Amino acid sequence: MVLRRPWMFGDSTEYLQLATNLVGGHGYLSASPEGLEPSALRPVGYPLFLAALFFIHLPIWGVVACQMGLYLGSLFVASRYLIENAQERTFFLAAATLYVFPFVYSVAILSECLTVPMVVLAILSIRRRSPVLAGIVSGSACLARGDMAFLILFTVVAIWWRAGWRKAVLSLSVSILVLVPYSLWNFTTFGEASPLPLATVSGQSLFLATWESKLQLSDLKLMVGGAVTPAARASGFATQVAQDDALASKMAPAGPYHSRQIQIVAPHIYMEAALSRIASDPIGFVAHDVRSLWRLFNTGEFDNIPRLIQWALQAISSAVWILSIAGFLIALIERKNDVLILSAFLVVTLLVPHIPLHTEARYTAASRIPMLMAVAMVVARIWNGISRGGVARAGARS
Repeated sequence: MVLRRPWMFGDSTEYLQLATNLVGGHGYLSASPEGLEPSALRPVGYPLFLAALFFIHLPIWGVVACQMGLYLGSLFVASRYLIENAQERTFFLAAATLYVFPFVYSVAILSECLTVPMVVLAILSIRRRSPVLAGIVSGSACLARGDMAFLILFTVVAIWWRAGWRKAVLSLSVSILVLVPYSLWNFTTFGEASPLPLATVSGQSLFLATWESKLQLSDLKLMVGGAVTPAARASGFATQVAQDDALASKMAPAGPYHSRQIQIVAPHIYMEAALSRIASDPIGFVAHDVRSLWRLFNTGEFDNIPRLIQWALQAISSAVWILSIAGFLIALIERKNDVLILSAFLVVTLLVPHIPLHTEARYTAASRIPMLMAVAMVVARIWNGISRGGVARAGARS
């Protein structure tokens, strides 16, 4: 916690603005070129979580401590499940201790910190065939991050599989009820009812992905922050971005919240540009997908840490990736551990939509605890096999 202070990364400033304005009674507002305006990009769940903690006068370090507590609580809930089902939890806790990635993102003002506990609760609610809890958790997760809408789909299908279509419909209905207030707010503010933020960055992210074979990731990161590098200018990337931004500004409806309307229109323009580039260079885009798949699991790259530690974290990350896939395959083949079977499909559901995009490993943080459960199962099997072999050899000698 001390090493990661001041706990501000990327989107943290906007989340704090939204939460502070909510606590102050000013509404769901953040800074824009035209002043404070309603946010069309950030879902309301995480700012509400921050606002609730600010309302009881918790400082930033207290908020971070609560987030760390949520992550540790998720490990506790998962380990309790393992105990109740006579499964190995020692290796699970050991793997969670070594694999620091999800914990690191709980020590930051970022919405990913809420997705980990919600995924654990969703899996256990499905295990207990509780459609109401599954609906509440999956709907709330969608309010925390828009890409967690896939969790709603997953819970509905899983409840249908385990408890029948009536309970699946009940789970979906509860999720919809959780999302209704935010949908109504979108309608009254921007004129369109949507359970998800009206502005996204999926078009921009796909567009950035198509340039990864032409530019360094550092050039793209600086460009996102508003700085134009010589390489970005020479490649034509900066020129196309300027043209697409100008087109979005032209196409955005006139009236109140014009900068937010630009945010709503821009993803469609960038999506068209991205699809055009993919059609002209499909092989380059497939190469990007391969690199992206590694980036989603490579959780060893952190700024300002020694190279040796980065290598160690990358080795641990690779081991978690390989062993979790093995654990999920074993569960699918044996068809005995339904939680791991559900978790395997959940990891795929959360992972696949991110592969084509210009992405970071933190976007799939929610899938990490189910992966660690799979790792624990594989390691326990290996350990028990070695132990039985040792006992057999000792018996033979005696």
